[in-house]
Amino acid sequence: FDDLIRSNQRMINFIGVRDAKSFKRTSSEIPYGPLSSCISLFVPKFLISRLMGNLVYTGDFWNLVHHEAIFYSIILFGVAYEDAYALYFHFSPSLVHAFALITSHFDEIITDIETGTIQSHFFTDNDIIYRDENESDDSYEKRKQEVIDLLSKDLREFFISDEARLQRAKTLKRVFKEYKKHSSDSNNNNNNENDDRKDFVLAKAIWPSLYYIISSICGPFSQYEYELRKYIGDL
Repeated sequence: FDDLIRSNQRMINFIGVRDAKSFKRTSSEIPYGPLSSCISLFVPKFLISRLMGNLVYTGDFWNLVHHEAIFYSIILFGVAYEDAYALYFHFSPSLVHAFALITSHFDEIITDIETGTIQSHFFTDNDIIYRDENESDDSYEKRKQEVIDLLSKDLREFFISDEARLQRAKTLKRVFKEYKKHSSDSNNNNNNENDDRKDFVLAKAIWPSLYYIISSICGPFSQYEYELRKYIGDL
């Protein structure tokens, strides 16, 4: 573990801190936000902790208020980072949701990384920031585009070079192609319920150095373990 900490590998930590100042407030002065004001799930920023070896990202998530746009952004940056040794979600349903989003939006993730520009429908088709009262459509769309441009800039600067970004996109294309082939084969062979876990593990394909995952699968969350194992195998 100490060797991992000293290396360039990092834990992708999906816990974050919410910047309450960026959210509107209710009449009782409670800030609105993802999940109404939850500070530990689907949040705008990664928790900053170099000491623990966590992936450090302090980009512009806090400008977003649309739940799925926030979650997609976090997953996008997480998938972009190849050398993670661990994933950390509080609760297994969130982790299942993350992998479901990845597998459902492979093409968008690859396109955004390859172009260095966030073009996902989560951003283009939704109100991703708060609209001021009496604000015109033109003004809102301009502010919305500014946020998308900021996140796109963060994404490009997330890589050491354009070449590294393009190489990551190329690798993910290969991973996702293999996943789709494997999924098709698994659907055609249901004789053994464990067949889909032996030959291909999506989490390890995306993050080859992945060593462990921290997430709760006990008590009421135990029902999610079987679905989760389809993505993480025996990790």
